[in-house]
Amino acid sequence: MGLGTLFDANGATERKHLPIQDVAQAGAWSPNDLRTLQTIYQTADDQTLYAVVSEPRKLREAKKRLFAGVDFRELPGFVTGPA
Repeated sequence: MGLGTLFDANGATERKHLPIQDVAQAGAWSPNDLRTLQTIYQTADDQTLYAVVSEPRKLREAKKRLFAGVDFRELPGFVTGPA
């Protein structure tokens, strides 16, 4: 188990945007305790919940920019549907 003095539930939640391996190592958690760290010490919060429901558009917009002007019918292996 990790050092309670370094990360309490608030500290772990405030760091959940960081890679779990880094948070665990900084908090002296063993690799076997990652699940405990995520399920008990990292809790949902309003700021993250808002990001979850508001950010999917960013991905769609990025995909639109990435594939703008691409004619998928010209790509090898493109299948238009059942023959």
